[in-house]
Amino acid sequence: MTTNNSVDVGLSGSTGTGNFVGATSPTLVTPALGTPSSGTLTNTTGYTVSNLSDAAWTDFSGTIGFTGFTGSVTVTAARYKLIGKTLFYFIDVTGTSNAATFTITGMPVASAFATLGGSYQGINNSGVISIVRAQTTASSTILTINRDTFSNGWASTGTKAVTMMGFYETV
Repeated sequence: MTTNNSVDVGLSGSTGTGNFVGATSPTLVTPALGTPSSGTLTNTTGYTVSNLSDAAWTDFSGTIGFTGFTGSVTVTAARYKLIGKTLFYFIDVTGTSNAATFTITGMPVASAFATLGGSYQGINNSGVISIVRAQTTASSTILTINRDTFSNGWASTGTKAVTMMGFYETV
């Protein structure tokens, strides 16, 4: 049995080299401390608020698709920002409806079923609506845009549009 600073502790096995740590403020040289389970990054390097918030927005207007429209749609904006596994997106699209459904395809893969958080506003048959909800499922690249909280409910004629900003977790 080995003791350190009058602490009677039975030690079994060993790793590393050098002395036992018992000082009030020891200096450890190249310790491998592992991944912390909690704490703040106030005094660390490499992970600052500016590093996270300065992540560039990526334009993906040319890679995503839209269903529920006749012909082409007008995409005013379609961009996203990935911070860790959280995808933040902003999409503004308008077109002429040809279906009671509305989906956006080609989104980054979702990690789980989600009714997505965010802010949404839509136009249905030229009338403004404020209850619009986006939903995705696990391993999906499709957002289903619902006109109300229960179903697609879009008019199959007239102007269909949505301006939405939201977020979800990716794989």
